[in-house]
Amino acid sequence: MFVRWKKRKLKKHYRPGYVRYAQLVECRRVDGKPRQKVIKHLGAIRDYEREVQGHQFGFWDTADRALDELGLDAEARQEIERVLLAEVPKPSPEMYAERERRRVAIRARAKEVKEAGLKGTRALLYVMGVA
Repeated sequence: MFVRWKKRKLKKHYRPGYVRYAQLVECRRVDGKPRQKVIKHLGAIRDYEREVQGHQFGFWDTADRALDELGLDAEARQEIERVLLAEVPKPSPEMYAERERRRVAIRARAKEVKEAGLKGTRALLYVMGVA
């Protein structure tokens, strides 16, 4: 098995560039000829999003879920992650902790809004911490 990156040009998009797809592929011989079979799609990311933290989280969340579903041994998973890391930086554990802290805070504020009976713009401003 190996990771194959497919690159496709973005058409009719407000920001030109490419989107890259990571696929886990298995190579076999059928009737003496090599054939590749996609085992799992690991994720996709646009070129200009690779350095954006939020998009990195999205890519790695998708890739981690896909790898979890495959149930690979630790060594195989590390090798696949190493290849993915060469293209898309993985957020640090501190960044994941900060993201979770923010999610918890937003959920708590949303619960307060619901209990206070606020709706519409006032509720949104309250959750955002403006009001």
